[in-house]
Amino acid sequence: MPVIAVYAAGVGWMLLHLPFPAALVLARAGLGFVAVVLPAALFVAAISLSCPTFLPVTLYQVLFVGYWLWASMLNPKLLPTTSNTLFNPVGVYAGEAFFHVAFPWVARATTVQALLNVGLIVTVAAIFVVLLSFGMRRRVREIGR
Repeated sequence: MPVIAVYAAGVGWMLLHLPFPAALVLARAGLGFVAVVLPAALFVAAISLSCPTFLPVTLYQVLFVGYWLWASMLNPKLLPTTSNTLFNPVGVYAGEAFFHVAFPWVARATTVQALLNVGLIVTVAAIFVVLLSFGMRRRVREIGR
């Protein structure tokens, strides 16, 4: 919800201050949310719900923050990372391909690469949801004993 609130505030600001027609601003903002923000949010939510069923919560939190910084925020020239691969969950490929937002470590992402990136991130999120269901079933069986 905080992400949606901040995003909505940004869209509201754009509606008030940009000279473009409101329909164009809203359409681009909606597409941007679906292509860039939503896959990352689904990815984080699925992992954050499923991993604590298998790991202690504090360990998961430390590992996830480390993963997020390593996998999505580091320049690959400084340290080997997945930030310049299709497994980057931040939405840089969709941002580059659909909205021409330049990222220094992604060179001219194509529409195909953006779609593959979004598909991969959503697929991984779905796999973690399946893992969550297995973890919850295991916990229910343990409680029943």
